[in-house]
Amino acid sequence: MNPDDKDKLKKYEKDIAMISKGFDTRNPAHTEAAKFCNLFEKKVIIPSIPDKEVRDAFADARAVIKYVELRVVGEALGKVVGKARTEVHVEMVKHIDWKAIADKSEKKVIVFTSYVEVVKAANEAIKKAGYKTILVYGDTSSNVAGLVDQFGKDPDVKFLIATYQTLSTAVPLTMADVTVFTNANWRSFERDQAEARTARIGQDKGVTYIDVLLDTGKEGNISTRAKDIMEWSKTMVESMLPGENKEAIAAELNKDYNLGAMEAFTPLAETAFSLAMDRYLESHAA
Repeated sequence: MNPDDKDKLKKYEKDIAMISKGFDTRNPAHTEAAKFCNLFEKKVIIPSIPDKEVRDAFADARAVIKYVELRVVGEALGKVVGKARTEVHVEMVKHIDWKAIADKSEKKVIVFTSYVEVVKAANEAIKKAGYKTILVYGDTSSNVAGLVDQFGKDPDVKFLIATYQTLSTAVPLTMADVTVFTNANWRSFERDQAEARTARIGQDKGVTYIDVLLDTGKEGNISTRAKDIMEWSKTMVESMLPGENKEAIAAELNKDYNLGAMEAFTPLAETAFSLAMDRYLESHAA
């Protein structure tokens, strides 16, 4: 290790000691220290570890040591809140007036959700209302192009029900003019991408977006608070990644973690602002 790296190691140890006492995303000193530590780990520490098993263990442990509070919150959101949200939205879709939504559409309807269980519950409810459906989620994701083509060409199919993860990007869906969001997504960029499936070149009708929320009056619930959680998570990332290209981040996250249908998500991947921060500080640091 050269003298410059020794000085950087001292700074790294000092910064780690500060961050591990409690990472505050609003504190510029903390965010700058986090950037430095991640870059130093990538450029100096990790390449210097010859044993792959030890190297991998360090790579996994370093985020826990630095951002333990964020990791704990992330696990809680994924395991506790995620399970409760699934159960709530499964019940909610059973009570949606699908006929009224179908009548509102001059063309076809897209239904987005984060949860496979909701895909299946919505499918049952919509079929019960008398409409033919197509499902695009983990079990059918190998044939997305074929299913979308069938959706567009079959006049008897009114609804396409999909998870954000399998259909929120790349695929044009201009054969539909109404999009139903059964839950607020953790990731704001996925909402933007889902909206862009219908509002794009080739669309010849006005596009309508419908958000499904549980009405509990002035009192918040796990459905209405989802947006607050999403904004909070987004703020956590953005406070540590000022000026980053959000579309590039989205693409990188999906590529690096090989995220597919919701059932393939780990709890931390679902709300992985801390891991995302860790990965992007490495990938995009100068």
